[in-house]
Amino acid sequence: MRLLAVPGIFAVLALVILGYALETPAGWFYSPFFWAGFTFFFFVAWFLIMNTKLKGGGRIGGLVFMIAGGTAVGLSDKYPDALIFAWGFLGLFIGIGLKGGIVVSTQMRWRYCPECGKKNWFSKTSKGWVCPKGHPMVPAKTESSVTAELGSVAGEIDKQEHQH
Repeated sequence: MRLLAVPGIFAVLALVILGYALETPAGWFYSPFFWAGFTFFFFVAWFLIMNTKLKGGGRIGGLVFMIAGGTAVGLSDKYPDALIFAWGFLGLFIGIGLKGGIVVSTQMRWRYCPECGKKNWFSKTSKGWVCPKGHPMVPAKTESSVTAELGSVAGEIDKQEHQH
């Protein structure tokens, strides 16, 4: 079930981005304020919210997002371009989607954990690949090890047949 959750999250993100992009007035895409906001929110998502090495990065990123977005919306009555900057928070979703895809594809593996008795996401750490509970990943058998194992089993069967 969890394996389906990751593509599902990316599908929801893609729908949010598509719907949001379709609602954006076309002229705003040509505004430098939109792209400044897009770049700002993209970097908030990439370096703060989705940072796997920074403790509390998600909370810090969320706080920066709320302060910047709230300030821009609050100033939009006096400075209309501030709303165009705030509308650039589309970059937040794209930053989360891209960084999430990179993290899942490079730093995680979907494997069976014999200790937990179920399949789970294994993370790459300094101790190697571990499940969320910290159990080490059992290496998958390679073709050569399986062939060697089958060969030893076949040899045992031959010995038993010759003894009888």
